[in-house]
Amino acid sequence: LLCVIAFFATGRGTDEIKPQGLPLFFRPQDFGFNLWVTYAVWIGVVLALYPLCKRYDRFKTNNPRWWTSYL
Repeated sequence: LLCVIAFFATGRGTDEIKPQGLPLFFRPQDFGFNLWVTYAVWIGVVLALYPLCKRYDRFKTNNPRWWTSYL
């Protein structure tokens, strides 16, 4: 999903989508970012998921059910 968003955010159009391999429709040969951009996106995703993971941890702690051990 982030790749598709980045594809269109960099100004590429639907005419550049080529079926080179199945899930990589949005990956032309000259598509990519610097390493610092990759790290910034990675840190942003981790920070965005942290509150959700903490909330789920509280749920599992307060509601010990048999099915939560599988998730």
